[in-house]
Amino acid sequence: MSLADPADPADRSQGAGPGRANERSPTLGAVRDRRRPPNLSGILPGEALGFPIPGWWPGRHKGLSPDEASVAEFSVAAWRFCAAVEALMASNGSERSELIALHPTLATLYATAANLPDVGENEDVSIPFLPYGERDDVLRRLARRVGRFDDYREVFDPWGEQEPDRGSLADDLSDVYAGVKPALVRLGQAGRVEATVWGLRFGFFSHWGEHLVGALRALYFLAREDDGEES
Repeated sequence: MSLADPADPADRSQGAGPGRANERSPTLGAVRDRRRPPNLSGILPGEALGFPIPGWWPGRHKGLSPDEASVAEFSVAAWRFCAAVEALMASNGSERSELIALHPTLATLYATAANLPDVGENEDVSIPFLPYGERDDVLRRLARRVGRFDDYREVFDPWGEQEPDRGSLADDLSDVYAGVKPALVRLGQAGRVEATVWGLRFGFFSHWGEHLVGALRALYFLAREDDGEES
């Protein structure tokens, strides 16, 4: 099985970034554990903001199959996450409040990514991921903005035997962004929806999903402390 597209070196960046040196990659079976015939025939290429269905918005499911609705919901959640990260990188405001605002956005992204339909193995797909240089630029810009909130304590595999380690919030957010942003572009291209969904599920369960969960947990405690709870 070949997952690489020679014209798209991005999937070579699937390895662990800073703070993820010991992460595990699941077997392909874990990605295909709920295989069922996909029904994505109603997903049409769109022009606006990478949305696969022009004019679609959250809650508008009329005429969509459950699989189509799942992809559309992910598309909206992914666009909102990418927009929030790009706003964070460009902002000069309070990094603490802006990071806390990312918490529900990440939660929605996780829920919609976990609910993407299993379209079966695709031998000709490349995993959506930003090229090295672009991903590193995002990491550098996020590291400057996240500042003192970047480093956090983490257990990467709660069912394993490894000791607690350190995580990087900037690394987490940049890897999630790198896995999601190019997928939005592909979802807007005719004939690439099913392959993109397969690549998204694979990337979610093998790499950037772990970064998403790490960032979500770190931001949860930041938000809880801000809400008056003791961390």
